[in-house]
Amino acid sequence: MSDRSDTRRIRRIKRSFEEYNAGKDKRAMPPPPRPATPRPRSRVPSVSSTSYREPAATARSFLVLRDGGERCWLCGWTAAAAIDVAHNFFKAASDTPRFLQYQKAPFNLLGETTHPAHRSNLILLCKNHHALYDCHYPSWIMLPDDVDFFITWEEADFRKRELAAKRGVMLDRTVPSASDYISQLYRVHIIDMESMGVASSDSFSAAKRWGGNPLTVILKAMLGAFQISTAMPSEVKRKLLHLLDLYGRAPPPAKQVVHHDYTNDEDDELSSRLAPTLFSGTVTPRKRNRKCGPPTPEAALRTHTRLQSVSPASNTTWSPGTAREHEFNPPGLLPELWQFGPQFSANDVLRMICGTRAPHHGDDEDEGHDGPNGLRGKRLRPSEI
Repeated sequence: MSDRSDTRRIRRIKRSFEEYNAGKDKRAMPPPPRPATPRPRSRVPSVSSTSYREPAATARSFLVLRDGGERCWLCGWTAAAAIDVAHNFFKAASDTPRFLQYQKAPFNLLGETTHPAHRSNLILLCKNHHALYDCHYPSWIMLPDDVDFFITWEEADFRKRELAAKRGVMLDRTVPSASDYISQLYRVHIIDMESMGVASSDSFSAAKRWGGNPLTVILKAMLGAFQISTAMPSEVKRKLLHLLDLYGRAPPPAKQVVHHDYTNDEDDELSSRLAPTLFSGTVTPRKRNRKCGPPTPEAALRTHTRLQSVSPASNTTWSPGTAREHEFNPPGLLPELWQFGPQFSANDVLRMICGTRAPHHGDDEDEGHDGPNGLRGKRLRPSEI
């Protein structure tokens, strides 16, 4: 027993010594080499950084090339010393978090390229108009010339998200980008004419081109447009308020997808009445048991019930030579062709559905009386077959 215990003790000491040497060698290993190319940094500066408060000269040169010169976008002032690179919202500590919350769920209105500090979303303004624009209560705002385009986009996007939510899929909101808004035309709306030093807004009525993301100026307008003002057009306020309500809707909740067992007769009866819509996507084929031979009494009873629901509601009798009263049968109400089995001919199917016999071509008794499709009497409409 003593020899066995000594052997175990020696093995334990040897194992601990090997682990100590392995850890020592690992600690002595040099750190992994750095990659040859540094990781790319985001081009969007933080709202608290110096580059955000004072945009770099590269942003100014970019705006000069895009906007066609170093001049005020609003009034056209060309003194280079008096031109500022302006952002599209007030840089106060209280307004910055309120504006940037639109980047997060459930809004998802601002992404990387719609960040207000992105250089594409800056604007050249003279110091006077910059001060009147970059404040809690701006004296003027700019809006896309076609606000209805953004209303239509949001309504269509919400319908798409609703349809996806019914299938158990959650989609993020999509908003128009600068490339989606092809015209890139914006109009200036004066809110306070006294501070602007003008008697009317006629001098700013012409639409101007701007290449930034439209969501930045729309959100800026929403934060400052709803003031008591006689200069702001009521129609523009109404459209902007409608767009504000659309953006403030909660995302449609995702519903749990229910999978029916189509081997059950009741589930198959219910699912046969469901028709795919334009937006329902690909519908998986239903699983049915293909049965040959004559139909069972239960199946015949279901077929008779369906035919009763399809027949006209009036008490008049219908003969093969008269037309149907109804014009359209909802999809899924007619009996499926597979239910009749291979022992039924086409004439049997037509007789069971609409009471019409389709004679064969070449019958002497029907010669000269057949329609263009070889059917006796009035040509059947697709909804009647």
